[in-house]
Amino acid sequence: MGIKQFILKDQIRFSHISGDYNPVHIDPVSARRTMFGSPIVHGVHGILWALDGWLKQLKKNVSIEEIKVNFWKPLKLNDKATVEIEAKERNLVRIKITSKEISITSLTIRWAEKTILEEKWYSNKSPPLSEPEITKPETLSSIADSIELFLPKKKILEDFPSISKYMDLNQLSVILGTTRIVGMKCPGKYSIFSELNLKKCDDTNEEKLKYNVSSYDDRFGMITLNLQSRNISGNITCFTRPSPKIQTSIDALISSVEKGEFKNQKALVIGGTRGLGEVIAKIITAGGGEVQISYFQGSEDAERVVAELNVFNKRAGFFRYNVLEENFSINDSIYQFQPTHLYYLATPHITQTNKGKFSDELYKTLRSYYVDGFISTILRFRDLNVKNFFYPSTAFIGEETNNFLEYVQAKEEAELVCDDVEVKDDFLIFKPSLPRMETDQTMSITLSDALDPVPVLLKELRNFNAVSL
Repeated sequence: MGIKQFILKDQIRFSHISGDYNPVHIDPVSARRTMFGSPIVHGVHGILWALDGWLKQLKKNVSIEEIKVNFWKPLKLNDKATVEIEAKERNLVRIKITSKEISITSLTIRWAEKTILEEKWYSNKSPPLSEPEITKPETLSSIADSIELFLPKKKILEDFPSISKYMDLNQLSVILGTTRIVGMKCPGKYSIFSELNLKKCDDTNEEKLKYNVSSYDDRFGMITLNLQSRNISGNITCFTRPSPKIQTSIDALISSVEKGEFKNQKALVIGGTRGLGEVIAKIITAGGGEVQISYFQGSEDAERVVAELNVFNKRAGFFRYNVLEENFSINDSIYQFQPTHLYYLATPHITQTNKGKFSDELYKTLRSYYVDGFISTILRFRDLNVKNFFYPSTAFIGEETNNFLEYVQAKEEAELVCDDVEVKDDFLIFKPSLPRMETDQTMSITLSDALDPVPVLLKELRNFNAVSL
């Protein structure tokens, strides 16, 4: 029925239509620190795209009697999505959205043909710009509130012409309101929209969209919200998701590091603004070493980490570096720094394999960072006479797993390349097999078995320091 690639411009425009300005949808720098690794499309945006395609075919005035929606998986920006009608009966339609052979969203709609009412109880304008709320878990169970209904008709006509022509826009304003509730109000900033059920009901004269939490399961962060508007009632299932992982402060870890044990190191930490790279930079600094960290996106994170390091060593700094960028020139300040060690933590978001099926596209992305990017980095920093490289491998190699096939293969190939480079160029490439540790990459809405990275990395950094050339 249709194919589309949602781009950032689409998302920003939809935020103005819906009032859902959650950064996971519109801010690539912020979204990279979520469990998704990059921006994801508003689930309701996908719904409206599907409804518009269906109504374009149907060409009838529609009043929705009941709609059930399941958001199975997130749809990332720039990924190709396909919408198709799965089943169609009299006054009933089932629609599916897929991407990369994965079911993203399913809709079941029971409808009646009806003359569109002229009366409206929504405001014909965009919702006000606002910041998403951060709700505390202990307050979730007691939340009960309401929002005004908005619907900018001109923008709806431009973006969803068939919806504008054939659908009851009062009902559309309620559907739009649901994404604003989840993404901006409850749970707000750290949310996942999972399921939506709406059903036509008797007129209540309630012109706002009321909502209240009917249940909250803190084991999984699962929330059920009851909804009530003038002529639609229903419920939402959503989840709280983890906020970005805050790594141990240098103040907290300094007692674990021996004074001066890394004073021989002037270290470049590629990818040192968060995750394992951030922890490594802090450990080396706490041990008397000097550090320069690189960032690709998120200069604010680089500034935050360096400000913390500079409390202990005023020579800490940062520089922008994209390991995949072909025309990169080394900053003069790095030459002046005269690094002795390089830590390579550059990585894309690590995605689980889809049902044990190997993805060539995902493997190529991972390989570009773990093999091509590392080799390019070695060549670019050759003139600085760096001989000691820390290149983390993974404990997944050799284990039986169907979850990270592409990641394991890319790391296996990287190990072979490292062995070859080490022999040919007389480098030390220290490549410890690291277990799963707590970072933005390992965040999950369920309990995780990921380890505290400080003791794991401290042990490996000591081993690396002991054998450094």
